[in-house]
Amino acid sequence: MKKNRDYSGLERTPSSLVWLINERSRTRGKLDRCIKLIESLPGDICELMDRLASLDRIIPLHEVQVKASTIEGKRRYTPSPFKGHKLVRTIIACLKQANGKHMSTAMIVYDVANRCGLTVNAKNYKHLKIPVRNTLAKLVAKKSILRHHSLDPADQEEGCWSMPAVND
Repeated sequence: MKKNRDYSGLERTPSSLVWLINERSRTRGKLDRCIKLIESLPGDICELMDRLASLDRIIPLHEVQVKASTIEGKRRYTPSPFKGHKLVRTIIACLKQANGKHMSTAMIVYDVANRCGLTVNAKNYKHLKIPVRNTLAKLVAKKSILRHHSLDPADQEEGCWSMPAVND
């Protein structure tokens, strides 16, 4: 692998140029990976289409008649990042600690992830948010927590949640 001095011709390459060289190297690496992926896609697509056609020919031969074209595609299953953690209990503990104050979905995601020992970053935020949001909806249906935002998708507002007031 080449050193920075191989590109600059200097014994000590200035740090600003080192950053530029490294950034170009990373960008070129990403581009090369994307090009390689694109080049392999036509072969993968053809292989999958052949396999699908084979299955379409075999399915009608089964004694139970099923029209193969009516079978829908499935997405791959992705396990929950909170596996092994009691998500409902953790969310309720998080909202109880807020003492009746409203918490946004993002705040709950960060707090729950922290309690479960998970780090939140730009790449995994959505993967962490989906199970939390689904669990919040189930808790609202059970009337365990309160929703303080509109369900209208046109509103595009962040969800807001709290524990119901306890009458002593």
